[in-house]
Amino acid sequence: FTQTDLSDAEQAEILQQAGDVFKAQPQVQKIAERVEQLKKVAVGTQFTDFEMDDLDGNRVRLSDFIGKGKYVVVDFWASWCAPCRRSMPALKALYEQYNKQIDIVGVSFDKDQTAWQECVATLELPWHHMSDLKGWQSEAASIYCINSIPHLMLIDNNGTIVARNLYDNTLAEKLHELFD
Repeated sequence: FTQTDLSDAEQAEILQQAGDVFKAQPQVQKIAERVEQLKKVAVGTQFTDFEMDDLDGNRVRLSDFIGKGKYVVVDFWASWCAPCRRSMPALKALYEQYNKQIDIVGVSFDKDQTAWQECVATLELPWHHMSDLKGWQSEAASIYCINSIPHLMLIDNNGTIVARNLYDNTLAEKLHELFD
């Protein structure tokens, strides 16, 4: 149970005001755990590192790309996700426009390595890629409470999360605000 029409802040407020009987319900406990995890990866906090394989099967960490003089866009996506694929041309255009200021790390929620690799090749995505091929059970999905994709997150050169829940248009606005 991770889907809700309430914002993270609204969920936190309800939980804060709720009584112990309500909070003891298993589904409510899951929401409470998610709200607590979201606090750890909220805007203004330091990113949480994780390790996965790159397209060639080499182990890489998100931290391998942070602190190299550029902001990092973390793109949570999957080859089977039509909205993700539709957003790639806009993301590529932003990458080309801001390539001196940003790097991109694609974190795939694929389970099929061949589908993931072929999609990256077909769409000609020139940035870094990583996946643990566990789909929604991905470590990154758990750490960052990702329950829908595409989902873009922006991390500054110091490792601070600057923005979350971005889409290609809101990422464009944020990059324009930061760099133009």
